[in-house]
Amino acid sequence: MLEAAVSALVQLFTPYYFLLFMVGIVLGLGVGIIPGIGGNVALALILPFTMKLDPGAALPLVIGLVSPVLTSDSIPAILIGSPGSPSAAATMMDGFPMAQRGEAGRALGIAFAASAIGGAFGALLIAISIPILKPMVLFLGTPDFLALSLLAISAVAVLGGKNILKGIAAAGIGLLLSMIGEDPIHGVVRWHFGIDYLIDGIHIIPVAMGLFAIPEILELCAKGTSVAQVPGHAMRGRYEGLVDTIKEWKLVLSSSGIAAFVGFLPGLGSSVSTWICYTWSVIISKNKLNFGKGDVRGVIGAEAANNASASGSLIPTIAFGVPGSSVTALILVVFWAVGITPGPKLLTEHLDLVFLIVWSVALANIIGAIICYMLTNKLAMITKIPPHILAPLALTIVFTGTLYSTTDVEGVVVLIAVGILGWIMKALGWSRPAILLAFILGPLIETFYFHTTMMFGMAWLSRPSVIIILVCACGIICLGMVLQRKAKEAGID
Repeated sequence: MLEAAVSALVQLFTPYYFLLFMVGIVLGLGVGIIPGIGGNVALALILPFTMKLDPGAALPLVIGLVSPVLTSDSIPAILIGSPGSPSAAATMMDGFPMAQRGEAGRALGIAFAASAIGGAFGALLIAISIPILKPMVLFLGTPDFLALSLLAISAVAVLGGKNILKGIAAAGIGLLLSMIGEDPIHGVVRWHFGIDYLIDGIHIIPVAMGLFAIPEILELCAKGTSVAQVPGHAMRGRYEGLVDTIKEWKLVLSSSGIAAFVGFLPGLGSSVSTWICYTWSVIISKNKLNFGKGDVRGVIGAEAANNASASGSLIPTIAFGVPGSSVTALILVVFWAVGITPGPKLLTEHLDLVFLIVWSVALANIIGAIICYMLTNKLAMITKIPPHILAPLALTIVFTGTLYSTTDVEGVVVLIAVGILGWIMKALGWSRPAILLAFILGPLIETFYFHTTMMFGMAWLSRPSVIIILVCACGIICLGMVLQRKAKEAGID
């Protein structure tokens, strides 16, 4: 393991790989600043261009892109009360009131410091978990991976939106889309409707970009105005924010640990973990009256959770090939695109790539936080870009990327069709991560089910590990129903 870790670090600092790594960080920081354009969109835009790269180049680029998004998205949340991504909404609760009373710089200093610590903590957790995950992964069989896949879809379907039935229906749509084309077991062509392009199935790139990039771009165009004006005193008090974060080191570490565990659970992601840790900050604080009015502890808990959760969600992706969030679902696409199969083979034969991910996560969070700290005023100017400039540029990248990856005009047609579907789903409050995860896991579920029933018959359902996983899946569904009922009783939309 030590040899693999050193080899990965040396590889990351190779000029070519490090250049791509820094390009990803800069792009991620820019995307995070623009409200509504999160890591999903950024990763969807860059996906096609990773397909021609080797794994050692693609992984630093992608991790470098995704990790800093959760750092810079706090800038619009604090300065203008508009989260750069849904996971920054908890940061806005106390960060924006701080900015309104002239403490924007202090809030930003807190956000950057807590993000760096949380992200580095998550990366450390990935490294520590490798010795535990290797024997665990080797112990699990196809029945367990089938059950884990069902658990992942259940979690995303239930917790990926406000309505459980909509989430389950979205997952069903994803499974149906994944069945278009040739049967992976028997080689029978299904549901191609006489269209030759569909015989090989639907390409993942136009599906991912259609679900996440197109709807956000359309919404940006619909607003028709620039994001905001940034106050000139945004940088004041940053050092004070660093001191605040260090003083609350227990809150930082506890929030990072909780968020990393939540991120490990398939389907939850940063949006859930930040609110859990914001609540945790309130619970352990003696004085609770200032929360929601500009309490530094609210910003610390939310921001530490934001980046730690993203790192934690990589663990099930690496170990089991089961995405822990919608972002890691897209990262899973990158794995497949560059010829990497997550799971036992990755943890045994390509351990250097695992440590390459660990180093990339840790350094991307730290470097991203430093850049944000030094250049906050300059980065925040991106929020002023008018949509009539930003939207055409993004659409050009989307269509060019689709043609580049599919090498077929029909791929653009699929992109437009899925983009319309994604826009409708966003408008109606349906879970887009659920449909993407189900689409990705569909062929795997078919394969796992075939091999499982061939070897074990229906006896696979009596395996203790399978029973535990399926009970967890049922528990998540029941929990989602209870939470939904309580929310309706409380009048929460």
